[in-house]
Amino acid sequence: MKKILLFILPLLFIIACEDEQDDLSPLTGNWEMTDFVARLATPVQPEPGDITWKIDVENNQLIILNNIHAMHPITFPSDTHVLDVGAINQIMTFDSTQYDYWFSQGDLWVKKHYDFIVADIPERKFKPLQ
Repeated sequence: MKKILLFILPLLFIIACEDEQDDLSPLTGNWEMTDFVARLATPVQPEPGDITWKIDVENNQLIILNNIHAMHPITFPSDTHVLDVGAINQIMTFDSTQYDYWFSQGDLWVKKHYDFIVADIPERKFKPLQ
């Protein structure tokens, strides 16, 4: 009986640890803005370290660190925001505004959410920080 327990207990521990990791949102982490795409507006070309977002979905928090805000106010000022992430759709909300987000080739893309078609919605591209 002891041998069975010695086999089962480590197995349960391993399974429990794996489940906990799987529950993390892909948004959670530190992200560095690498590109700002807008067809009609003057684009912002951030340099490494200019703009970072720290997203903590579990604690509903978004921390924006913006070192170029004075030059480009369209990129959000440095601040801590309450963050709400939709459970089904890929929409995040902060500062009472909804933003669509998606992932492409490991990068995070964010743009303002509209329920209708808009010709030029600026898109922000982020890469994960290691």
